[in-house]
Amino acid sequence: MAALDALVLLDSPTEPRFDRLTRITQRHFRVSIALVGLVGADRVWFKSKQGTGVCHISRDTSFCERVIQSEGVFCVQNALEDPEFSGHPFVSGPPNIRFYAGVPLHAPGGQRVGTLGILDREPRTMAQADSEALLDFGALIDEEIGKGLLNLQERRLRSIIDGTRIGTWEWNVQTGECEFNERWAGIAGYTLAELAPVSIQTWIGLAHPDDLLESNAQLERHFRRETEYYDCHCRMRHKDRRWIWIHDRGQVVKWTDDGRPLLLSGTHIDVTAEKEAQLELAVSQARLRGLFDLSPVGIALNDFKTGTFVQVNDALLESTGYSRDEILRLRYTDITPREYLLQDRRHLRDLRTIGRYSGHEKEFIRKGGERYLVLLNGVLIRDSAGRKLVWSIVEDISEHQALLHQTERQRNSLHSLLDQLQIGTLLLEPDGHVGFVSRYCSSLGLNTAATVGRHWSEVLPLREAGRISLEQQLRSTPDQRQPFELDWRREGREFFIECEIRDAPTDALGRHILCLKDVSVIRRLQRQLAGSQSGAMIGNSEPMRELYRRIGDVARGDWTVLIEGETGVGKELVARTIHESSARRNGPFVAVNSAGLSGELMHSQLFGHTKGAFTGAFTDQQGFFEAASEGTLFLDEIGDLSPGIQSSLLRVLQEKEIVRLGEVLPRKVDVRILAATNKDLANEVAASRFRQDLFYRLRVARVHVSALRERREDIPLLVAYFLGQAQVDSGEAPLRCGSEAMNCLLNHPWPGNVRELKAIIDHALIYRRGDVIRCVDLPEEIACGPGKRHLPPAENDKRARILAALERTGGNCSRAAALLGISRTTLYRHMGRLGITAHPDRTHPQTQP
Repeated sequence: MAALDALVLLDSPTEPRFDRLTRITQRHFRVSIALVGLVGADRVWFKSKQGTGVCHISRDTSFCERVIQSEGVFCVQNALEDPEFSGHPFVSGPPNIRFYAGVPLHAPGGQRVGTLGILDREPRTMAQADSEALLDFGALIDEEIGKGLLNLQERRLRSIIDGTRIGTWEWNVQTGECEFNERWAGIAGYTLAELAPVSIQTWIGLAHPDDLLESNAQLERHFRRETEYYDCHCRMRHKDRRWIWIHDRGQVVKWTDDGRPLLLSGTHIDVTAEKEAQLELAVSQARLRGLFDLSPVGIALNDFKTGTFVQVNDALLESTGYSRDEILRLRYTDITPREYLLQDRRHLRDLRTIGRYSGHEKEFIRKGGERYLVLLNGVLIRDSAGRKLVWSIVEDISEHQALLHQTERQRNSLHSLLDQLQIGTLLLEPDGHVGFVSRYCSSLGLNTAATVGRHWSEVLPLREAGRISLEQQLRSTPDQRQPFELDWRREGREFFIECEIRDAPTDALGRHILCLKDVSVIRRLQRQLAGSQSGAMIGNSEPMRELYRRIGDVARGDWTVLIEGETGVGKELVARTIHESSARRNGPFVAVNSAGLSGELMHSQLFGHTKGAFTGAFTDQQGFFEAASEGTLFLDEIGDLSPGIQSSLLRVLQEKEIVRLGEVLPRKVDVRILAATNKDLANEVAASRFRQDLFYRLRVARVHVSALRERREDIPLLVAYFLGQAQVDSGEAPLRCGSEAMNCLLNHPWPGNVRELKAIIDHALIYRRGDVIRCVDLPEEIACGPGKRHLPPAENDKRARILAALERTGGNCSRAAALLGISRTTLYRHMGRLGITAHPDRTHPQTQP
């Protein structure tokens, strides 16, 4: 079996050279079937077959078992009458064999590896001439087997050589034709294509003129058969015009019939460094000694048969603790723990079969008995006497292993810390797979037992819009990230989650921590507060009642709606109310601010992209149109769209289909479009800044949202709503607005509309000194009457606001940030710049000079 395995013929593709011989054999003997069978451990596999489609049969049911044991021709003239074979299934049934003759086939070493067999469905006799002919055909196939093994060995040798720094050459001495490998040209800085056409003149043109005399002299000696090899050190002109030293060595491998050299082949090695380092030594000795002396890792030369150390370098002596005399009396197994010996046998098998091994991680034993971890790479060589030796690179990786253990301990400490937090935490690896999940996540409806090792997109049951938001936050830099909200449904319960992404501390791998805070109770309270005439919309004024009627009208259909109004009036809230009141209420509502996006980014965000569509597009990605499928897409600030995106949007409105960036074929989408603008689009069209055809498409239905100054009677309702929200967020006692402060609010012109009113209430909440908002708590431009105060300049005002918020929350930075309407990261940045410190255990924040 070993000989058969070495041939690499079993289960190999068909080859014309074998098929040609079986066809000739079939025709010569005029039989139905001719086969070349290779006899394996439990089957006979047919390398070549004529007259049958069978690929292999069981060894027990084949004639080959008898043939391979015979010394010459094995013949069954009539199997039906032969007691030994009459019951054979191939005789009693299809293919109804009657005649069989076969001879064994041999590997180059003489081992029997298969059979050449001829079969017929009629009884036949086998004459002596036929037996001799069958033996001759078997010998021809034996030759082909030998040639195949020789070719295999040659390919392996070329593969090994091509993987080294060695150039190879072949020279027809009589014609001057040459063949070089790519490495030969690379030594001189060229490619073969640059040197083409190649001949002996190529070498002569590159060689140093002074060294050609010595080269020719060595060639003549070898051609006269005075030396076994042609061997010469000479200089060669590099492409960059410098001279390099090469070791040129070859041998005549073919002579003419009259004894002249015909074919010379050899190797070409760059020995410039060695030649310059030690001209007095042979090149091979110089390379070896330089490697030994300069290598920071251990190097050893061992006898392959006994394992005895033949030569070691200083680095290996230092790592093992032995002196040179001591280690040269030891064998490889003397410094190897017993449990590694079986593993070592596998690597010895690699040395025997392919001549090398690599990546062998194991332990060695130092002189004092201490074990340490090493990484071994080795190659099998022969010395001048033919003795097998093993060169090994022995790298001490014990410190590296200790560093890995330290990293593992740090990871475990981080996991322990995250597990103690009363929020859900996921540790994401750079590729997005979950490396750790805290126990608290189970209370968020997540299956913590089946989370680690899976990608976050498989673990978190997000809607498409939430998935897009999370992906955007993960790609953002730390200073760009803001807390955002996710929601999902598990086991009949709806979860609202506030998510914050942070970089893992003291981590150079680029991992992220997802902090998941359950705010479901707060959101449900907020929904209760939002109960009004039209969902979360607040107001009983005539403009608002008209707005409710218009919303009811446009919600009944699926028309495109243009929502118009000043900045801050709540156009997105109107769009969301239309969605919630429409037949698409169970589908997603996706809001997009058109003002912040343009060009390729906007196209990718809206319509999606394919993998490789642009730099950084590592996967296929849905856009907002597909994310809003069967729902509503709200395009805010529609007047700021670029002309290119306007054209694409017009096509979507007309054709109800989109084309992803990087694709050609369109995709159908089922999305209702709601657009909003604070501009006069008619003027924009007149100024050629907005497409007229798109304008007509968008304003199929129009909804105007009145400015706050046009519905002042709604201000008390809005103030009460905002104060109720603050109560839910802070958990404090009920809050109200004093009559004097309310008069100030009613008299303000409100250029910023509802958004400005919300900011004013947030400002008042910071400065209040009780549960009633007073005039003095309002900003200077709003406050009126007694108690009106002068606020400090902007920077001092920022410090005062932060100090007031911290004092209000008892030093709790998270709650203070919520009061100020900024993220905790932004609050920390402002506090550091303004010299403010806060301590949760203190009532008052501290300022630093």
